[in-house]
Parts: sequence; C-alpha cells; structure tokens
Amino acid sequence: MRYFTSDWHFFDDTIRTLCERPFASACEMNASIVKRFVESTRDATEVFFLGDLFGKNIHSDPDLPARAECAREWLAEMGAGRLPFRLVRGNHDTWEDAAYRRMGFASIDTVLRIEMQGIEVFLSHDPCMAQSRGSRWVCGHLHALYERMYNAKRNIAVVNACIEVCGYKPLDEQVVTHFFQGVRE
Repeated sequence: MRYFTSDWHFFDDTIRTLCERPFASACEMNASIVKRFVESTRDATEVFFLGDLFGKNIHSDPDLPARAECAREWLAEMGAGRLPFRLVRGNHDTWEDAAYRRMGFASIDTVLRIEMQGIEVFLSHDPCMAQSRGSRWVCGHLHALYERMYNAKRNIAVVNACIEVCGYKPLDEQVVTHFFQGVRE
C-alpha cells in the first residue's frame, strides 16, 4: 500500500499555533505525528512526503544538527531505509539532496508522476501546479483549506495530503483512487 502525507513542519511551533493543531507543544506534535504514522502504515510499500517536513525557521535554529538527527531517527522508526520514502520538495525543503538522503529518503523530486489503478497521478507540494486538463493530483501546501477539489470545467481533481485534513496521519492510496474514480469522465 502506498501512502501520501505532507506539511508535517517538525519543530515548528508557529505552524502548530497558526493551523490550530491540537497539541500542547511542538514536541508533542512531533511525537504524535510519528506515532500515528507508525500505527497507520503497517502495510506500507512506499511513502510519499509531499513537502515541508520542517518549518521555515529550521535553518536559523541553533539546534539544527540535533533536530536533523532526531528527524533521521524518526524516519528510520517509520521505515525509511526499509521502505522507499520519496520526498517531493515543498517551499520549506531547502536543504541539499544529500541531507535528505542521509535522513533516509530514496528520492528527492519537485514533481512526480505515478500510476494508481490505471490512473495517471501527479504528486506535488503546491496544488497550483494542477493546471493540465483531465489531470489528477495529490498535493499539500494549503494545510486545512480543502480536503479534495474538483474543477469540472477542466476536469482536474486534487486530493490534499496535509496532515490537518487527514487526522494527522497519511492518506492511503485507496482513499485517493476512490475519489479519482468518482470524478473520472
């Protein structure tokens, strides 16, 4: 089973507050996201992170090396190295590819194209990439603004993988393909 998730914003207390995440602290948020991920992805064969693993202020954080190591340990606990974890860069994912590979990501891209049950699906952080007629997308970036979108005029369907709309755990491919099959022409 493939899973999709985005906008974890590890260590980012600002996003925790701004998005009204139900956690008392960034530490509690981090731990809860990891726990929910592990519990809900036992049958995972591949995982797609659609951007913003960390928040925007991570680069100015004096604890950056420790936080990167912490993230590497969490990703290992979640299966990185054992499973292909694929990062689709978000607007806050600004480290060099080598840093993400050290954390356990098998690939780092800006957009990916995959197939799910005969449906061509594009993966991107930013849903503004979804412009092509008849296309299907899984994206993040807009947090809790929407769960799913369908533009009937252009036949474009988008599923939001942000953790705020997914119960703070990843979406599985069955949820995604079910929506796409429902809007298929």
